[in-house]
Amino acid sequence: MKVGDLIMLSAAGRGTGLNKHVGHKELGIIKRIITPHSTNLYVVNWMKYSANFCSRYYRRELRFAK
Repeated sequence: MKVGDLIMLSAAGRGTGLNKHVGHKELGIIKRIITPHSTNLYVVNWMKYSANFCSRYYRRELRFAK
């Protein structure tokens, strides 16, 4: 995944209680990639919310949009 990719939540991402604000068919754009150690965190801007609302997700919580 890279900056600008169109994504959705994966099944693992929907299964966590922290992502209930994001719908299962909602689209987002990867805004920034943070690399703390060996795992990447993706900062996502969701279409439904304002540009100020961004969340951080691991790769397993995201999938490419179809």
